[in-house]
Amino acid sequence: MPYKDKEKQKACRRASYQRHKEKQQAKNKEWFDKNKERALTKNKEWVKNNPEKILAKNKRHLLKLNLANKNISIRTLNAWSVKIRERDTACLYCGSAKKLQAHHILSKSKHPEFALFLNNGITLCEVCHFEEHRINGEI
Repeated sequence: MPYKDKEKQKACRRASYQRHKEKQQAKNKEWFDKNKERALTKNKEWVKNNPEKILAKNKRHLLKLNLANKNISIRTLNAWSVKIRERDTACLYCGSAKKLQAHHILSKSKHPEFALFLNNGITLCEVCHFEEHRINGEI
């Protein structure tokens, strides 16, 4: 029978979780030990196929903790980079589709609060990306 009081329902679920937490963790560990390679392969595959979800999750987490101005994980930046390169598909300066890289329009060192915004990124080929940083005095 469903609860009419949502708070009471949440409290019951939390209490049930706490009662069975150790047993469930042991079951999960046992399953993972038996299926470690399969689990890691599936995780890597999911990460590769869902960069936007990783980006959104990490962005929310950083903003929640007010860490947008601190070091951002490589995994998060890679997810951001993948989304930028998927969006643009070619260098926006020369049109090349080889050796593409994502470039922050507003530098992440000067504007860390915009580091993970998709509208703060463009796709450039390796040569144009190097030139962009050389011209702006960042190399």
